[in-house]
Amino acid sequence: MVSDGTLTATGNWRGWVCFCEHPLVRVFLEDYQLGDSKDEAEHWLLVDRYFGTLDVGLARDVKALLATQPSDLHALTADLSPTVAQVLLERARDAHIERERKRAQELQADVRGWREREQELLEQLTAVLDDALQAVCELST
Repeated sequence: MVSDGTLTATGNWRGWVCFCEHPLVRVFLEDYQLGDSKDEAEHWLLVDRYFGTLDVGLARDVKALLATQPSDLHALTADLSPTVAQVLLERARDAHIERERKRAQELQADVRGWREREQELLEQLTAVLDDALQAVCELST
């Protein structure tokens, strides 16, 4: 799991295993229970991207600390004037709307393609069945 205190998501498990099983890292983490697919973590690894540090703490303590941290959006806009921040947020919203519009068009095209392919397959099935029916009729005459 990956969490910044605001959002929580599933991380890249292959990257996590590669990191944790590396001999250099394993020696530092072996005393901690960071959890796995079977057991919940007693400890969490805290990555401080600003200072470039890694720390380990009890899961509840790290979770509480993350809840007190400003969001990435807040951190990014902290030094901006309210007007500039508003303009950037509007641009981001407009870009998101445009991406969603394009994605909807792509999905509609995909659905049309699937329907056309389905129709082709149905026509092929009908042709095979028609041929089989004709063969049966010819046998019975």
